[in-house]
Amino acid sequence: MRTALAKLDERCRQLLTLLFYSSETATYEEISARLGALVGSIGPTRARCPKKLERLLKDSGFFMYFVGLLALCLNRWTIV
Repeated sequence: MRTALAKLDERCRQLLTLLFYSSETATYEEISARLGALVGSIGPTRARCPKKLERLLKDSGFFMYFVGLLALCLNRWTIV
């Protein structure tokens, strides 16, 4: 997982870290401030980044691990 995350571009890596690896889930406003992006761009970026990670995990053979991680994280996703 770390290897796949490391291969992501900085924006996706930071976004996924803020959403799933922080003890507190950041709001879109907090994420946009940290990334220096517009709040309205966070949702589409959030949709793209897990797909990029999924492709990397499939390529490395860890896709099923990703599916399990995603299932665990779904309860942390909030719609802003």
